[in-house]
Amino acid sequence: RLLDLNVALIERLAGWLGVRTPLRLASALAAPGSRGEHLAALCERLGATDYLSTPGAEAYLHEDREAFDRRGIRIWLHEYTHPDYAQRHAPFAPYASAIDAVLCLDDQAGAVMRGGRRPLRPLGATASPLTPETA
Repeated sequence: RLLDLNVALIERLAGWLGVRTPLRLASALAAPGSRGEHLAALCERLGATDYLSTPGAEAYLHEDREAFDRRGIRIWLHEYTHPDYAQRHAPFAPYASAIDAVLCLDDQAGAVMRGGRRPLRPLGATASPLTPETA
């Protein structure tokens, strides 16, 4: 099945990048709702107090914020600056894929990718980034 292949590929890529976060299938959690309600229910089932997302989801998370607020789950946006690294051909193509980084950087890929992290930003904030520990 395609699901089995995808899970195996994600697990392998995570291993190459040094990501140790446990993988859980949303379908196994049987969370109700759709869109933000479903996502907040998944977080609740896992005992999450914080949800980390990309800025690209900011608009819909604003619309669905009540589902998270009702459960006491804070929403954070992950700002990221893509680091440059040596690729086989110029010019550098950012955001190619994590597999590109692994193939170009071998065991340094995870560290280089983590180098692009920036402080988290609470949903709705435009400045003064925080961390979950200081909020």
